[in-house]
Amino acid sequence: MKTLQYILFLSLIALLLASCGGAPQKSTTANDTNTPAAEVDMTTMSKTMVYSEINFMRSNPERYMGKTIRVEGIMEYNPLLHRRYCVIADATACCSVQLEFVLKGDHSHPFLNALDSQNMQLPGANEITPQPDPQNGSKIVIQGYFQTFQEREKQSVILTDALYCH
Repeated sequence: MKTLQYILFLSLIALLLASCGGAPQKSTTANDTNTPAAEVDMTTMSKTMVYSEINFMRSNPERYMGKTIRVEGIMEYNPLLHRRYCVIADATACCSVQLEFVLKGDHSHPFLNALDSQNMQLPGANEITPQPDPQNGSKIVIQGYFQTFQEREKQSVILTDALYCH
């Protein structure tokens, strides 16, 4: 059953890529002057492509590890858990995915404890104070470094050292 789902997922991506004229291209310029260009800029893709790309990232994280990702979505913040998400809906708005992120300079996320226990350091993690959060439900563009971490015996994906882009 999983093999069939995987084949259908790859077929969907191949169809979407063929209809868009090729694979997503790396951005050569940033959309704002304070943020460098992203290696994977999903702000130029259709909602269906972004939804598919994020699902592909989750199933093939090794292809994206450490790359800078830029994505547009809706802000969702859970203050009790100190967790931020960029929620991305597909074109029909019937399905959505959440991409979790940790702001640059934020030391309250449980992910950072997992990194500390693995003696890993994020580049520039102590350099700045985190940006203030937009309101829940606001449209956001974020950019950060793609990473994975283990949570409750499950691999999760996250953007680290993330910034809000304008």
